[in-house]
Amino acid sequence: MSLFTLILAAAAGAAPLPAIPEPDPSHMSLKEIRAHNKVVGKDHPYFIRCRRDVEIGSVAKAHTVCRTLRDWARADDDGNRAARDTVRFMNETAGNIGN
Repeated sequence: MSLFTLILAAAAGAAPLPAIPEPDPSHMSLKEIRAHNKVVGKDHPYFIRCRRDVEIGSVAKAHTVCRTLRDWARADDDGNRAARDTVRFMNETAGNIGN
């Protein structure tokens, strides 16, 4: 269930989902993450998604990064905002090179 669906259900008077504390994926084992994800469902903001990052130049070195969907979305928004700000700054200062 998406956050939008939850808001609509709450506005329509549907019974709210039980309160679930926000998890800290960095301190959870993969077994705990799987058990947590079974409880919340794939569309819940506290669903934990993991990604394996391979170190550049290495075949075997990698680490796993786990975050909630809310945290992944926030990271995406921050990255997009930084990219937009960089492009805007480059466009505003184009041609202003000199002493």
